[in-house]
Amino acid sequence: MWLQTPGAEKAVKLEPKDTQEGKLRWWKAEIETPAPRSIDVYTKWGVYRYGKNDTLLHYYARNVEAKTAEQLNALAESKNLGIQLQPRWEGSELQVRAVRDGKPMAKQQIKFRGPTVSRNYTTDDNGVATIPIEKPGRYLLRTEVKLPDEAGSFKGKDYVQVHHHSTLILRLPPKQ
Repeated sequence: MWLQTPGAEKAVKLEPKDTQEGKLRWWKAEIETPAPRSIDVYTKWGVYRYGKNDTLLHYYARNVEAKTAEQLNALAESKNLGIQLQPRWEGSELQVRAVRDGKPMAKQQIKFRGPTVSRNYTTDDNGVATIPIEKPGRYLLRTEVKLPDEAGSFKGKDYVQVHHHSTLILRLPPKQ
């Protein structure tokens, strides 16, 4: 888990606590740095059953808190995540670039959810999807990469495929 602020040369590594209540599990960290900021998380979450297959899940998450378009654009790129959705505000639209290991992911599906919208977008050849924002609020974007023929073992559990899930949470639109 990392904390990133605009203009910082590198992100600050945080030491989260693995927290569990019943069947719910999450990471928790005390963060005193106010917005603008991005909290970035990567974890090799474990082996789970998806449909009929045991799958190793890699999870990449970002929560970007920015009040202005300039702040949002300065936080677009995570310095620590292999798969990420990079938000940029252009005019009255959100442009999201899907990236894997520094390279754009062309024709990548992005699931977009918000106060009054639930829609899927597909990135162009440069890995970018342009999304109109019709109502202010908190939005969730998600993409995934499935590798069906990657088998192995993790913490004593065998798997036959690997999934990489990446999420981005942010409040839109920013002030101009």
